[in-house]
Amino acid sequence: VRSADGKAIRLTVVGLALTAEQALAARRDPVKDWVKNHIKDAVEFSKSLGACVVGLGAYTSILTDAGRDIVENDVVVTTGNSLTAAAALSAIEKARRRLRIDQPRLAVVGATGNIGAVLAQVASRTIGELVLVGRPGSRNRIEEAARDLYQAALDGIGACHEDGLGRAILASPRF
Repeated sequence: VRSADGKAIRLTVVGLALTAEQALAARRDPVKDWVKNHIKDAVEFSKSLGACVVGLGAYTSILTDAGRDIVENDVVVTTGNSLTAAAALSAIEKARRRLRIDQPRLAVVGATGNIGAVLAQVASRTIGELVLVGRPGSRNRIEEAARDLYQAALDGIGACHEDGLGRAILASPRF
């Protein structure tokens, strides 16, 4: 793949002989070593082809605990979550500028999921107000995510003062 400025990257897709049904069954299987070993073999094969970054897609990320079960020293293993969150943040910023929105409010649908949590955390640095949305029955997880965001904000305020005595008044989160 070559960009408009002439820079090139070689992309190789390594497919696994694993159906969605098999992946879902493996996810429920308490002993899923067989599928993790299959994914690890694919990572090793990718390395043998010269890969320095391996992106886990589809169920391979889910089946390896977001890639945490794949520990490699000589290759970067990543999921699509970071790319998705970065693309969403870029689109939000472009829309905010195009629409001239000075005080943005962002609703993060799926705020307790991997992508939504990262999106909320990064967006909280520049977005004035966040609304966290989750599935029915996820109130506790939403409240935990809100507490984490508040704590990160407080930590950031404290870091802005030489004496570490940042102060803030926070209202209770609305759900």
